Amino acid sequence: MTRLDAETVLAAAAQWVWVPDEAVKTETDDFLLIAYPSYYSSPTQVPRTDSGRSAAELLAEVRARTEELGRGRVEWRVDDRTRPADLESALLAAGAVVNEELLVLARPLAGWEAPPTEVDVRRVVDHETLEDWHHVQTSVFGGTRPDDSAFEVELERGAAQVRSGTGMSVVGYLDGSPVGAAGVSLVDGWARLWGGSTLPEARGRGVYRAMTSARAAWAREHGATSALVKGRVDTSAPILGHAGFTAYGEERWYLLDV
Repeated sequence: MTRLDAETVLAAAAQWVWVPDEAVKTETDDFLLIAYPSYYSSPTQVPRTDSGRSAAELLAEVRARTEELGRGRVEWRVDDRTRPADLESALLAAGAVVNEELLVLARPLAGWEAPPTEVDVRRVVDHETLEDWHHVQTSVFGGTRPDDSAFEVELERGAAQVRSGTGMSVVGYLDGSPVGAAGVSLVDGWARLWGGSTLPEARGRGVYRAMTSARAAWAREHGATSALVKGRVDTSAPILGHAGFTAYGEERWYLLDV
């Protein structure tokens, strides 16, 4: 399989930040702070830091801004390209703990062969499938179902993405029961695979891999040439490795109390 250029993959991964209309974004020359709706599993995040200022100054400013938003904690993304270089050690000294370790993985979509599966993968297209999607997501990652108004907005936004060929969500079913959920977004030829989750009792039966294959096929049909995913080191990353993905880098997310 053709190996992708590492710099291109890591640049695409660094640009991967989702800011829905209902989020509050604080962007400075030094960092990006996003306050998502409170029902999200990780409602307050710093997905980008690139600064010549001291780590102590940045921690103080982000903590203050997070508190102004009425949030009590923030998740902060760090990788080998993060500046200042001592931010990670400063986070640890401030009492932050590692909340998630991810590998940045990618592969070309050409030559993808989907294995046989007993999993029924369905697109999220109506109230029932979106309810099933949230059931799996909140069971695995936490958070809560959005209220009815936000639910309707999400349903219409998903339908618009499918119509435009820019993204979709899927639910994986075994014996008619929803056991997996995932999504894909198409950006600049990349299929960003996100949110892959499987209920504990259904793991080991190919649910995650079936949803990955379904998303890859859809993305290829809509013009994507490569797939990009940030997989958890101890769960999805090994599955993705067996599916032909190569690891190009690592991200660590720290949870910091304000």
